[in-house]
Amino acid sequence: MPVTPGGGSGSPPINILVGRYAPTTDITALCPLENIRIEETGNQAGARCDLQILDKALAYTAMRGEWRLLINAKNPVSGVWRPMFRGFIRAPRPEIKAIIGAINVSADDVGSLLDRAVLQTKTIRAAGESDKARISWLFGGLNGYNGARIAQPLLAEDLDYTTKVQTLNADMPAQTFPARLTLRQALERILSQSSETGSDYFIDHRPRLWTFDRSTSASVLDAAPYIVDVTAAPAAGRVAPHDLEVEWDGDNLWTGFHVNARKPSLSGFYADSDPFESSIVGRMDGPYGVNLYGPRFTYLDAPDADAIGKVQRFVKAALADTRNPVPRITFSVEGTSAYDASTGEYWQGGQRVWVKSAVHGLNGTGADAGPWAGSNGGAHQQLQPFRIKRVTTTFLNGQGARRMEIEAGDRRKVLFNAGGA
Repeated sequence: MPVTPGGGSGSPPINILVGRYAPTTDITALCPLENIRIEETGNQAGARCDLQILDKALAYTAMRGEWRLLINAKNPVSGVWRPMFRGFIRAPRPEIKAIIGAINVSADDVGSLLDRAVLQTKTIRAAGESDKARISWLFGGLNGYNGARIAQPLLAEDLDYTTKVQTLNADMPAQTFPARLTLRQALERILSQSSETGSDYFIDHRPRLWTFDRSTSASVLDAAPYIVDVTAAPAAGRVAPHDLEVEWDGDNLWTGFHVNARKPSLSGFYADSDPFESSIVGRMDGPYGVNLYGPRFTYLDAPDADAIGKVQRFVKAALADTRNPVPRITFSVEGTSAYDASTGEYWQGGQRVWVKSAVHGLNGTGADAGPWAGSNGGAHQQLQPFRIKRVTTTFLNGQGARRMEIEAGDRRKVLFNAGGA
């Protein structure tokens, strides 16, 4: 287990620990803050950390790949230490700097272990259990090397796979999990059938697995420290961003799909204006993308879809993500704008954020300029809040003042091919 950071008034604002088998050695004093770059994601993409170790005593010449790295940060209000990055050093690069050794380090977050664990026996999960129960089996069940739990590498890093996992579907269909699947592929197979509004997931640095969909994210995900407000004098609870950019991407706008289902009789064309008459899946909210933007069609493979309800749920989840142009939002905050003045909580991947900018037709918690596909469907179909997909942190000075580059919006990773027998 990692050591507990010191908490004196003169202690550094972050604490950097490394180790071959566990992060127990404090190297904070060897790492210049200005060379540290830390990522946190709120989607399935991996996060990275780059830093430099000034190894004057040549104590780390044996550092190779897979050393553990843990960076803790102190809450500026409560003083509580919390993981800011947790992962594995995959690319140490020693170099000679003046007359001392310097090791340039690149590390991948613990979520990368989702691609390094494989199911070793075929498993069939019967219909009727919830997606949360199925995920609990996936991460806690016996299906690994010598009878170990499937997710043993992640469990060894203290993964919490229950607290932030939601029940999106209390009555899942039967699913088959072949022995060849990685842990990530198996998780995405579950989530591909868990919600008709597009399920998603990420692993934070504590580490905890989060799952959610469009209809639950507003209540499940944490709020960002502030509302982003493009004004010279933002009110309390709001912050004026640096370098705000909003881009609307229509390159992958699709308003209908030809679906290649497992059963040929279920294959065919589906548009967002279709009635979806299955008792499991209701009609999508209007106005419809096929009317607003015209016919924009492509095809999808759904090899796990062997019933009409599965096909329609699959199609609706995909259309929810593709039937509008996608906003991509970037901005940065610095200093005291990087954390909530009352709680000390920093901007983090996965948080929900509201943006108010008259130039971009965004009105924060109010009504945004429209129409757009689904805008008649209630609060969960609104453009906002956006979800933060990536936070990149660098340090401005030795006292730990941060610059945080925020990316929000963008398209979810639609789990198109998560099925299969």
